[in-house]
Amino acid sequence: MNLLICTSIDTSEKCAAVNRLNRLITALKPFGVKSIICYSDKSLPQDTQHTFREGKITFPLFVPKLLPRAYALNKGCAQFYSKNLQNILNFYNIDIILVYSTFSTLLDPIIRIGKLASTPVVADGGELFSISLQNLLNGVNFMQIFARVHTFKRLSGLSCCSFSQLKYSQKNLIPSVFFPGLMPYIPNANVDIQSNSSELNIVTISSFHPRENLSYLIKAVKKASALGLPVRLTIVGNTSSNLIQKLTYFRLKRLINNPSLITVTGFISDEKLSSIMNCASAFVLLRKPSNEIANTFPTRIPEYLSYKKPLILCNVKPFTDFFTKDKDSLIISHQRMITELVDAFYFIYYNPHLASSLASCGSSTSNRLFSPDVVGKRVYNFFQELI
Repeated sequence: MNLLICTSIDTSEKCAAVNRLNRLITALKPFGVKSIICYSDKSLPQDTQHTFREGKITFPLFVPKLLPRAYALNKGCAQFYSKNLQNILNFYNIDIILVYSTFSTLLDPIIRIGKLASTPVVADGGELFSISLQNLLNGVNFMQIFARVHTFKRLSGLSCCSFSQLKYSQKNLIPSVFFPGLMPYIPNANVDIQSNSSELNIVTISSFHPRENLSYLIKAVKKASALGLPVRLTIVGNTSSNLIQKLTYFRLKRLINNPSLITVTGFISDEKLSSIMNCASAFVLLRKPSNEIANTFPTRIPEYLSYKKPLILCNVKPFTDFFTKDKDSLIISHQRMITELVDAFYFIYYNPHLASSLASCGSSTSNRLFSPDVVGKRVYNFFQELI
């Protein structure tokens, strides 16, 4: 089976979407699926022809002027696919197309060409963004609402990362496969690293975005420390990739005023990340309930669980769809984050055997739900049914 993955994102940059796609490609390989990923490369000159190298087709990024940024980016990529997709399908003998997008502007021309070529088109990933001034101005809300009302119903299938998406596909009679996330292959995950066992090392991989609720985590760590708990926090995440990150980091800088207590690493290598993860006592991911949060699944959760450490989550969907409180994770109230985070820190520090058992159960849950063998076979079988 030859799979073509179409997207508007630059897959040379590290992000959750790229991790999801790369892990899917790896999971499908044992089933004989040859994947080609097609994406825009902003470093290529405008007059460059698209190139193919090592399973990747790259094309120059063209962004039409005088249009909202997100809409213009997807429009530019859509123009490339409109002109070149038919030839790509023929030349590489593509059996099925997976589009990483929930935007009508990108999906519509790909669906049209796929139908002409009798090639199934499946949409995957992407968040259901909340309606906001920013999302209205950049065209995101328009593209997503139009896709849910009209475009998705013309798809051959939908790859769903949450139960909310799965319910939507079933309600609208769209063939679907459930693919929340994938455990990555990390050669040195959970190696025996000598760390300071007298300290509680809390780690989070987090972009500086308001939805990450980092202020609550920082305040909880500072409160636990003031109460005498030997705790440290490491935040792994970029602080200046976009304006929202810069503003959020600027707002939180006054809280991050003790480098011996809180460390912000910024971008780091995979090797350094593995070292930090292996030395962690627990991982934390905080969310408040919203339709946007319920419709996506963080790719970092299977990554956390690969290291077999306790995981602290909030009692919101989609987390409560997958994990059970005090069985395979510590689930705290999103309404009392600081207080219950401090309680969770104390529990992990003073009950190491129970914390270890919790981590083992979390790893078992992850293997059952997110292992490449399980998910890869499920997605492969779904693709086979569509061809």
